[in-house]
Amino acid sequence: MANRWAIANGNWSATATWSGSIKPVAGDDVYSNNFTVNIDESFDVGSLRNAASASAIVAGGTFNFNSGSISGSVTGATPLSTNNATLLTFSHTTGAVTASFTNNITNGTGNLISYTGNGDLNFNVPNFGTSGHVTFTNYISKTGAGTLTLNANINPFQVGLNTVTNNFLSSTNGNVIINGNIGNSINNGSNNNIRTISVTAGTLTINGNVLPPAAYVSTNQTINMTGGTSLTINGQLLPGVGFNVNTAVPTTINGNVNSVTSYNALVTSNTLTVNGNLYGFNGTAPIYTVSANTININGNIFAQSGYGVYSATLAAIINITGSVYAGQYPAVAVLGGGTVYLTGGNIYNYKGINAIWSPNLFIDSTVTTWQINTSRETTKTLYVSGTFPNLPAISNVRSGSAYGPSNSLVGTMKVPSSQDVRSGVAVDATTGSAQLNAADIISAINASNDPLAIRLKSILTDKTAGNLMSQYNNV
Repeated sequence: MANRWAIANGNWSATATWSGSIKPVAGDDVYSNNFTVNIDESFDVGSLRNAASASAIVAGGTFNFNSGSISGSVTGATPLSTNNATLLTFSHTTGAVTASFTNNITNGTGNLISYTGNGDLNFNVPNFGTSGHVTFTNYISKTGAGTLTLNANINPFQVGLNTVTNNFLSSTNGNVIINGNIGNSINNGSNNNIRTISVTAGTLTINGNVLPPAAYVSTNQTINMTGGTSLTINGQLLPGVGFNVNTAVPTTINGNVNSVTSYNALVTSNTLTVNGNLYGFNGTAPIYTVSANTININGNIFAQSGYGVYSATLAAIINITGSVYAGQYPAVAVLGGGTVYLTGGNIYNYKGINAIWSPNLFIDSTVTTWQINTSRETTKTLYVSGTFPNLPAISNVRSGSAYGPSNSLVGTMKVPSSQDVRSGVAVDATTGSAQLNAADIISAINASNDPLAIRLKSILTDKTAGNLMSQYNNV
């Protein structure tokens, strides 16, 4: 292991770029030394740094990936040490670059990554964050049209004591895929416009859970997507304190959505589809809509101590296919002229609180149950016409007996009378009383083709023998 630093602007592959005319090798700590090093080949080193150090190494400079189809591997215990200058730039126009870091990235005092190229970037690191009180504008800035795939968990700590906009990841072009969980440990309520992820163009896909900030400020969010094509979250929106997701694009959440303590968990002004369950508590709502959009909820909605869905717009349309449970609040609250369509599941009110509070409510025939409460808080259940709860099957009801709503069902089960059932055998509400006699036995033997019956029919009786002898004597 050795320190290796650039002595001129140039390519990684050129020995003239490096101190001692020696290219870095595995385990080396590599410094840009206020120069730009263009990475034109794959490498494996201990760390990449643009901070100052001994041996006359000065701060500044960058490592620029300007060629596609290459990879860089950083395996040291302290993989990155940045200064105010951007440490890594990705300007490759085609192909894919893979940058892999064995250890967590949790240090840095400035902007870290600038991604301007149209080629794709795969960035691999176990956990990605910042140290406390870091001031930067965009820790990762993406303006290129390529796809960024970030294989990491993200959880920035307190970032900056200033009030300017800070984004851990800002994307204004192309697509972003994050394979990991996303958090936001901001805990200073005086900071404004601080987001973990801010997207204004392209698509954003998160294959993990999303955790809200540790403190509430209305302009601070874990995800702020004001433009682009779509947002997809395949994990859950977890409970917490601050504002979790603000989205103005078509959004799909495949996991559960939990409300937070101080604000609604997700604020949307576009089409939203949730395939998980909603859990509302602390007087807030997992879903809050502010415009004439459509919300599709394919899971169940549980209003515990907060709303499940809260709509402040007159023209919102809310489609629900799961069951809706009121708690201390309505599960769905729609102001003005919004409309709720319940096309599956059931409705469960709670202590006089309606599960759905909407001036326009349409209930599909597939909804079978509406549970309400009386003034004494006893539960009553209303059933949709045509629904027959807890009724026996037609085949289990005595033949000819009409039952059910308006006697619309007629039983088909036939029950023999006790006179036709052998004595002592249970039948209906009694036991059988039928007795066998000799005539019954003889008739059964005569009518049967059973081998034993055939032999019995051939037995020579006294009477038959006497008749045969009498006939013999008369011969």
